[in-house]
Amino acid sequence: MTKSHTPAGDGFTQSAGRQLAAYALAAVAVLAGIMTLLSLAIGDAGGTGGGTGGGAVDFENNSITSVTLFMKPLSMAHILKVVSTR
Repeated sequence: MTKSHTPAGDGFTQSAGRQLAAYALAAVAVLAGIMTLLSLAIGDAGGTGGGTGGGAVDFENNSITSVTLFMKPLSMAHILKVVSTR
């Protein structure tokens, strides 16, 4: 009678492979969830949420409109002033 020989780490390798596959699927699901939540948050905040840039891309005229800032960026002096008053 011949005895089949299995490598000592075979069960461990299969178990590790299943765990890695489960972690990979969980990571993809978490990333998809985060992307969905951020998309909904942008939509609720009055942003685009539609994926087309909310008018930034004009498909009818085949053009891209310029983006303007509604608020200028904070200067370092302003940030330091706010921090020092706390």
